[in-house]
Amino acid sequence: PGRDVGLATPPPAAGQLDKFRAELDAMVAACALTDAEAAARDAAVAAVEKAVAAAGLAAGAAATPFGSTATRTATHASDVDIEITGVAAPGPGGGFEGGARDDAVAALEAVAARLKASTDPSFATVELVRGARVPLVRATTAGDAGVAVDISLSDGRGAAAAAALSVALAAAPALHGALIALKALLRQAGLDDVHRGGLGSHCLALMARAHVADPAPPPAAAADAFLSFLQRYGALDAAATAVSSDGAFVPRPSLAAAAPPPAGERRLAVVDPVSGRDVGGAVSRLRALQSAFRRA
Repeated sequence: PGRDVGLATPPPAAGQLDKFRAELDAMVAACALTDAEAAARDAAVAAVEKAVAAAGLAAGAAATPFGSTATRTATHASDVDIEITGVAAPGPGGGFEGGARDDAVAALEAVAARLKASTDPSFATVELVRGARVPLVRATTAGDAGVAVDISLSDGRGAAAAAALSVALAAAPALHGALIALKALLRQAGLDDVHRGGLGSHCLALMARAHVADPAPPPAAAADAFLSFLQRYGALDAAATAVSSDGAFVPRPSLAAAAPPPAGERRLAVVDPVSGRDVGGAVSRLRALQSAFRRA
């Protein structure tokens, strides 16, 4: 399942495809971080590491970047995601409950206080989001090109997921450019916000990893991976096909980890290889997402 989904669309003429490949490569290059942006992000990470070290947390507590920062797929608009390990871990469902939540909030309060006192760099905003399923600190460095940072507590699964994606990126170089182009498309369509039912970067990366691995060999050019991704997922029957933890397309009914969708709705089923959780079930705007893929 999934091997030939959406591939009935006639391919563009050779000349058009060559032109699109060049345009997409140029767009990906334009999205790359400048040296100044990379330095500002590194400084923000260092400030968080310093705040965690000074916050009086449990021995062994550490701050580690994950997501696009760790996989080097960050663009100008990307946040810096950082997880603090060695303090408290989310439960089997991915959220914090009871004493673990209290520990997480107390640790983040201490880190937030240190960030507010930071001067190199200084932070324009530091907000503790207590009520989220996973409490977090959202902070932005001062200056015209402020760096947005999201800090949460975890058991290392974010860094582990980034490491797994880095392996996939090394095996299929076209995946890097395709991911950046897909992120730009989702952002332009207003479909990149997980908290509003959109498709987040982590789930997107797992979908793209599965796509370039099936069929083998992976596409050689980012534009080819991008276009075929849109064709496949724009036509995907989410009730029939899912992405398993090993990055394979499988019949959804055979995947025990697939979360049942709400009545009358269709949701993606994409299983995270690190946590074993279905991260696709949170994408409630699947209809709009597939429409955007088909229009593109």
